[in-house]
Amino acid sequence: MLRRLAFAAVLSVTALPALADYAAGVRAWGHGDFAAAARQFSAAAQAGDRESQYMMGRLHSLGDGVPRDWPRAWAWFDLAARSGHQEAAIARDNLAEILTATERRQALALAAPAPAPAPAPAPAPAQVAAVEPRMSVVIPRGRAPARLSAPGATEEGYLLADPDSAATVRALQHELNLLGYGAGPEDGRIGPMTRSALAAFQRDTGLAVTATADRATVSLLGVDVQQAGR
Repeated sequence: MLRRLAFAAVLSVTALPALADYAAGVRAWGHGDFAAAARQFSAAAQAGDRESQYMMGRLHSLGDGVPRDWPRAWAWFDLAARSGHQEAAIARDNLAEILTATERRQALALAAPAPAPAPAPAPAPAQVAAVEPRMSVVIPRGRAPARLSAPGATEEGYLLADPDSAATVRALQHELNLLGYGAGPEDGRIGPMTRSALAAFQRDTGLAVTATADRATVSLLGVDVQQAGR
C-alpha cells in the first residue's frame, strides 16, 4: 500500500511541470511561434504527456518549428495513440499510408522517440500573427496523394492548457460522481477512472464515446470552461 501511495505521489508531482510545459506550448503554437512550441511540447512529451506527444507528431509531420520528419512524427503519434489518444491514432494511420518502406523501418525504430534537438534561436519578429489551426494537409507522394489528418490542439488539450484546468476537471469529476459514474477522487487530474466515467456518460447520453473531456460532454455536464487559445 505504501509503495502504491508513493508511486501516486511521484505521478502527481511529475504531472504538474508537464502540464505547465504543455500549456506554454499551446500558447506559443497559437501565436505561430512554432520553435518555442516545439521546445515546450518536447519537454512535456518526454515526461509522458500524451497531448504533447500528439503535438510533437503534428509539428514534425508539417515541419513547424522542427525539421519535417515523417518517421519521427509517426513515432510520436504512435506513442500518444498507445496511451489512448484517438486523434493521434488517426494521424498515425493516415501518415503510415504515405511512408516508404525505408521510412516505415525508421518509424518502427523510433517507437520510443529520442528528444528532438532544440531548434536554433531565431530573431523574434516585431509581432507574431495568430494562426488558425490547420485541420488537415494533403501531402502528395507519388501518383496518389494521401491526406494526413493532424489537427492542432484537441478540445481536451485546450481545456488542459487553461490556467484553471484543475478546477474545471474537479468540477467535471464532481458532476460525474453526483450522477453515479464513479469518476474517482476529485483531484483535478483526468486519470483512468475519470476516463472510464466519461466514456460511460457519453455512451448513456448518445454522445460520441471518446473518453475525453470534449466540448459536448463538458457542456452537457453543465461545467463552464473558457478554453485557452480560443
